[in-house]
Amino acid sequence: MRKSAVYVGVSDHVLVKGKSAWVGFWDRDSPEPVRDLAYHAKTLRRSLLEFSTGRGFHLVALDLVDWRRKVDWWNHWHEHELQEGLDPDYTLRKNNVLRIGFKNGHRPEFRRAVLYEPSPGSRFHIENLNPPPEVVSCLYPEQIDADIWQHRFYLSDPSSTFDYVNDVRGARG
Repeated sequence: MRKSAVYVGVSDHVLVKGKSAWVGFWDRDSPEPVRDLAYHAKTLRRSLLEFSTGRGFHLVALDLVDWRRKVDWWNHWHEHELQEGLDPDYTLRKNNVLRIGFKNGHRPEFRRAVLYEPSPGSRFHIENLNPPPEVVSCLYPEQIDADIWQHRFYLSDPSSTFDYVNDVRGARG
């Protein structure tokens, strides 16, 4: 039996001028990267970043969107994983969390990006995921400050469910 471990991540949900907004996160549990990332960027109408996690990949879009577009994002990647014969275990939640700390000896590392069109990006997420500055300036030339954001600590148990054990909230004044 595997033991639970505590990881640190960032929530995809922020408040900007009192309104909820989300960046795009997807945790791909496959040793193979997504093929034709440009197709997915065009379909989703969002620039995409890919990070290697050691045993899989994180797919990220750092522009801020509303709930409907978050659901569209989640449905797109869920269906894509099913079509590839994978078993996606990333669930749709108001606060999805993407790990930024170490797991299995690996911290997520930037691999590649695809530009759909330049758009404003979430400064909080850019600072925490730390893609190369030249990628940020191309994809997200303007950065938006969130009023409230969250670092999240969570437990990963053997059944791959997540329980939040602590939230660290921040606010820009």
